[in-house]
Amino acid sequence: MKKTFVLLVAAVSLVAGNAFGAFVAPTPEQIAAAANDPSLLTALLKDATPAQAAQIVKDIVVKVSEAKLSKKEEKKRVATLVKLAFAAFPADKANELAAELGKQMALIPKDSPGHRVVSIVQQTIRRHAGTSSGASFGKAFNPDIPPPPPITKGYEAQS
Repeated sequence: MKKTFVLLVAAVSLVAGNAFGAFVAPTPEQIAAAANDPSLLTALLKDATPAQAAQIVKDIVVKVSEAKLSKKEEKKRVATLVKLAFAAFPADKANELAAELGKQMALIPKDSPGHRVVSIVQQTIRRHAGTSSGASFGKAFNPDIPPPPPITKGYEAQS
C-alpha cells in the first residue's frame, strides 16, 4: 500500500511539474538553430534559472563564434543573444545572470573561437543591464583580479 502511494505521489509530481512549466534543456539542434536565429533564444529560456540560462547562452555563443561569419555579423548576433537573455529575466536577476554568464564564459578554452567574444558579451551586459551587472560578469569571469585600490583624498595642501 505504502509503495503504491509513493508511486502515485511521484507520478502526480511529475505531471504537475510539466504542467506548471518545468525547465526543459534545449537539444543540440535547438542550440544550433538559435545560433542562426537569435530570436529563438527566448523560448529556450522559458522557466530557466539564471544558471541554466547562462549555460544555454554560452553554448549558443560558442556556436555563433564557430560559424564562418564576418566579425560584424558575429558581434551583432552575440550582442542580440545577450540582450535577449537579459530581457527574459526581471531586472532584479540581472546581476545573478551576469555572474552566472561570467562563470560559464570562463569555462570556454582560451584558444577556442568562443573565447574571442567574451569582451562583446561584457560590453553588451554593461550597455543593457548596467555597469554593476558588467562588474558581476567580470568578477565571475576572472575572480583572481584584485579590486582596485581605494581612491584617497588629497592632502589639505593639495586642495
